[in-house]
Amino acid sequence: MLIHLGFVPVTVISSKEAAEEVLRTHDLNCCSRPNLLGTRLLSRGFKDVGFTPYGEEWKERRKFLVREFFSLKKVQSFGYIREEECNFLVKKLLESAVDQSPVDLSKTLFWLTASVMFRVAFGQSFHESEFIDKDKVDELVFEAETAQASFTCSDFFPIAGLGWLVDCISGQHKRLKDVFFKLDALFQHVIDDHLHPRRRSKDHIDIVDSMLDVMQKQRKDDSLKLTINNIKGILTNIFLGGIDTGALTMIWAMTELARNPEVMKKVQGEIRDRLRRNKERITEEDNNKVPYLNLVIKETFRLHYPVPLLLPRETMAHIKVQGYDIPPKRRILVNAWAIGRDPKLWTNPEEFDPERFIDSPVDYRGQHFELLPFGSGRRICPGISMGMATVELGLLNLLYFFDWKLPDGMTHKDIDTEEVGTLTIAKKIKRSIWNLPPSPPKLPVIGNLHQVGELPHRSFRRLAERTGHVMLLHLGFVPVTVISSREAAEEVLRTHDLDCCSRPNLVGSRLISRGFKDLNFTPYGEEWKERRRFLVGELFCSKKLQSFIYIKEVECNFLVKKLSESAVDQSPVDLSKTLFWLAASILFRVAFGQSFHESEFTDTDKIDELVFETETAQASFTCSDFFPIAGLGWLVDWISGQHKRLNDVFLKLDALLQHVIDDHSNPGRSKDHKDIVDVMLDVMHKQGKDDSFEAHNLI
Repeated sequence: MLIHLGFVPVTVISSKEAAEEVLRTHDLNCCSRPNLLGTRLLSRGFKDVGFTPYGEEWKERRKFLVREFFSLKKVQSFGYIREEECNFLVKKLLESAVDQSPVDLSKTLFWLTASVMFRVAFGQSFHESEFIDKDKVDELVFEAETAQASFTCSDFFPIAGLGWLVDCISGQHKRLKDVFFKLDALFQHVIDDHLHPRRRSKDHIDIVDSMLDVMQKQRKDDSLKLTINNIKGILTNIFLGGIDTGALTMIWAMTELARNPEVMKKVQGEIRDRLRRNKERITEEDNNKVPYLNLVIKETFRLHYPVPLLLPRETMAHIKVQGYDIPPKRRILVNAWAIGRDPKLWTNPEEFDPERFIDSPVDYRGQHFELLPFGSGRRICPGISMGMATVELGLLNLLYFFDWKLPDGMTHKDIDTEEVGTLTIAKKIKRSIWNLPPSPPKLPVIGNLHQVGELPHRSFRRLAERTGHVMLLHLGFVPVTVISSREAAEEVLRTHDLDCCSRPNLVGSRLISRGFKDLNFTPYGEEWKERRRFLVGELFCSKKLQSFIYIKEVECNFLVKKLSESAVDQSPVDLSKTLFWLAASILFRVAFGQSFHESEFTDTDKIDELVFETETAQASFTCSDFFPIAGLGWLVDWISGQHKRLNDVFLKLDALLQHVIDDHSNPGRSKDHKDIVDVMLDVMHKQGKDDSFEAHNLI
């Protein structure tokens, strides 16, 4: 089928016969990749293997990757890593079973594949890695795949810069760059760690070791040229392809087994009969003893392709497919998902029936075109053996050691098999089984925004009186849960504190905190915990607070003196400004080591205005926070002047704080005590490269 996506013609293949012609008969002429914005950026200008157009460079990189990482011998050498990580998985699940606590199987299996990949590729324990928050790694993978798979106008309207302009306005460029910088920071940390002369001892040569070794030893006449960008590009392929697809395959397999209890009973019966009872540890040798599990995996692939549309190809010459002409430079999409559900190939294609593969030669390694989870031909996924080894061993452990049941009140009919589209296909959570809080009536697009006045806390109270103390509002496109009772607050702030203690990514707080380099607005994670630990340990401990008592006493005495003078003169007192000055006086001396009344850096009569401006700008309605889609909010904020107001406040604060830091950095400065800026500057000057405290954190 020929479709036109914008200005770009695309040929879509949806049958086994046509797929065989493209992937086998015309493989050489169809094995290049199109030049797409997302893949070009994340592959660092096609320095990887997955998205690089066909050519000598691509062949050399792929050959190296297969030899050093994906060969059968290499895959087998990593078997002990997979076994150790599966044992760790079983141990954690046993702890949950003893406590009778429910298991988030999606996150658990995601962590399993990430653990194997981190050790095999990076030489690091995923659970002990200093480079990434393991609670956020699934979000990073999802962000990257969503950004790559999202509609990018530049790819379909490449003429006259129209697509580029729309991508800028919609924020697609920014989303891609944000993901790129996150991945780049992770991989740079990994590479720096491998280059560190005092790197901790390693138990095997990982993929980064191999690539760095080739890069350092290569000569001018070598055919394989590796740069740091090549290493990062290849790591991107491994990171995105190696974590998500294996985890999703296991998740879908367990989902289908839960929906089909007879199949679950049969596969568990085979596993427990063929492996000896009371086995403490499953090994990779056990994979060959359970043929029915292999049928379950094949049927899972047939119904739930990790990548339903195989990565796009581009023709390099004129070809004919099923008698139709396809010219050079034409994009081709193979709809493997449609082939897997073709009623001409499969009896009852929508049913989960592993026994359809009994006595069938059909396999998933690219030689049978009715089942193509990994593609076929020159562009077949090179990591099949590595990925399947983890999937087989992971499922074997889950089904041998544990009996699985659905949560109370849920039947197999309640399990949703809808999918959420990204580059890979994830399960969609069935909303009907969620007991969402009640919501007041809302309007299209703006939701409940029209019901929120200048004082949101009062508006929320009025709405809660009619709707409930736990209430779901829709502010633009953003759902917000509002808590208005003591009992609900206790559940959020105590019972579920760990799961509710992060911060949202808002425009104002992101700018004022310099990209979340502060404490108050930084999302929960290792960086936030380190900063808070430092602040409490160095600045807000009991001993430190007691050392500042004399400052508070001096400033309160000064306040009394000024009020006494006003009383003698019988002149009125602006108590608001007077008390504001008291608080500012104490803060200036404790934090900045300066007398507020004698400060050279700020006008004391204007400091309250600056504080008010800052708080107003942060609390003001910012369209980007509530209409983040298609750049609409950004455009309204720009027209309304909200961006300018935030930037003006940021520059004023930055100038004040930079003056304070410059003054503290002056070697001739006199001081009567060590203030907060002194302490932070001292930490920054003494820190090593591994410390997490930086100048942006200080400001």
